[in-house]
Amino acid sequence: MTIEKKPVSPAYIKDNGLFSLNFSDLQKLASAPIKDISVISIPPQQFGGNHKHPRREMFIGLGEDLELIWVDERGKIKHDWMNKKNELLMFTIFPYVPHVVINHSPTKNGILIEFADDIQHEVAYYNLLEKKKSLF
Repeated sequence: MTIEKKPVSPAYIKDNGLFSLNFSDLQKLASAPIKDISVISIPPQQFGGNHKHPRREMFIGLGEDLELIWVDERGKIKHDWMNKKNELLMFTIFPYVPHVVINHSPTKNGILIEFADDIQHEVAYYNLLEKKKSLF
């Protein structure tokens, strides 16, 4: 398996769209013991990742314009929107799966809340952005 996704329930949500995420609840949802937590800001029209590595990562994307692209176990390029229509999801990226997150917004930063089962190490560049062009 290369990725999995699970719905995320906020600790609370108000009628105006304001919501709260509890980190201890999110850690329970993670598919591996957590050794590293990061908050990543991806500027408009930029990307994060475009690599692979031996650690397992679990992401929650905040921003409707975040697209996750990865290579599946058959070598096919796949993609999914991380937070379409404000549906919060936790995506798990398994070790050595090439992946990139693109922020398609022309004006707003996208935010990733990232949990991982190890510190970042042995990162290998993998040009998914170039390969993606042939997909669409």
